Amino acid sequence: MNWLWVSLEVALAAHLEQLAEHGGGEGVRDSGMLESAMARPQKLVADGNPDAADLAASSPLASRATTPLPTATSAPPRSSVKPF
Repeated sequence: MNWLWVSLEVALAAHLEQLAEHGGGEGVRDSGMLESAMARPQKLVADGNPDAADLAASSPLASRATTPLPTATSAPPRSSVKPF
């Protein structure tokens, strides 16, 4: 099967559109993590013959536990947390 991959530039543009509509943190917290997450489905294809469900499960959208993009619910950096 010939898969169509979303480029990093398109993913970042889509993120900016979502920020404009819904708000949230701008920028990229970890560019290496983002590039790795974007490449994960492509590696699955290179290693074998995954189906669409396998690729979806490996996509950057599948896990919100570790996201390279800031979110509205992202915790502030530790240095900005002030004790009581």
